[in-house]
Amino acid sequence: MQHKPVAAELERRLARGGAMVIAAVTLAESYAVLTRLPPPDRIAPTDALALIAANFMNGVQTVALAPDAYHALLRQAPSKGIAGGRSYDAVIAACVSQAQAGRPLDLEWGAL
Repeated sequence: MQHKPVAAELERRLARGGAMVIAAVTLAESYAVLTRLPPPDRIAPTDALALIAANFMNGVQTVALAPDAYHALLRQAPSKGIAGGRSYDAVIAACVSQAQAGRPLDLEWGAL
């Protein structure tokens, strides 16, 4: 994972006046991961919510796909070679496109 470079890029973009946009599905995924990590890294549900709210729910544009957009994405997935975990990446990419947010950042891949 590339947490430090991604955090630095995020700070650079925000300093230039950029806005943070987050795919709604990543909020639930983050909560799930933070509350299921093996000890000692797992955090309490109330702490996970506080962390997510403080960093990703206040002053951030949250984008969610409508049901029809999910259906279209799934119908196109096989022909585009989208399967497994890349399905979540496709949802995030569709949210980025819907929000016209520009180039996304991802903690696993860096600037996509």
